[in-house]
Amino acid sequence: MAIHILGNGPSLRLFDRNEWPDSDIFVGCNFSNVDLRPDYTVIIDAGAMKMFRGGDKGYKLEIPAVVTQRAYDYIDKDSGGWQTMQPGLINIVDVIPIERDKKIARRLAMNSGQHATLYAIKNHPDHDFIHVWGTDSFWSDDLESATDAIVRKNQRGRRVKPSVTKQWNDYWKKIFKDHSDHTFVIHRPSDATLMSSVLSQSNVRVENER
Repeated sequence: MAIHILGNGPSLRLFDRNEWPDSDIFVGCNFSNVDLRPDYTVIIDAGAMKMFRGGDKGYKLEIPAVVTQRAYDYIDKDSGGWQTMQPGLINIVDVIPIERDKKIARRLAMNSGQHATLYAIKNHPDHDFIHVWGTDSFWSDDLESATDAIVRKNQRGRRVKPSVTKQWNDYWKKIFKDHSDHTFVIHRPSDATLMSSVLSQSNVRVENER
């Protein structure tokens, strides 16, 4: 059985939920698309939690959410914290610690896909194949994400950040190494070239998709 990590990069279009059995586990990242039928989604960023404030602008997440403690603690503590939340906008099923390694990055923690991967491995030990979708940072420095349209509505221009993608890929290498008993399958467009360092572990495979 397999776990599918559903990132929010443009290449997520390659994922077809109907091609995979319901016995697999499907884990979203941030504001995952309900049409993908994820079992739950993982939110790590404190700023994203602003979307669940009360009022007519409140975003309703239709998927159960696992959030980091940092995200859970965020909502305007000086203005009532979670008391400012409109009921029913988010269903939090678990709260997890933020994952970071200062040997890899002094300030940057793991991203939502990496937290989702670690959480899923821990909580679904009988699933030893990890399929990684929509994670364009394996081959691109552009941080474009479907979440941008929700959280960064006023953003202008591309977010090209080579230093961030390098640190993210170093975190992925750590995950691959620490979980050598799992096989990781990276799904990429057939015309994309992975950064060579990503393939340094023998338990990593690449599937070209069209």
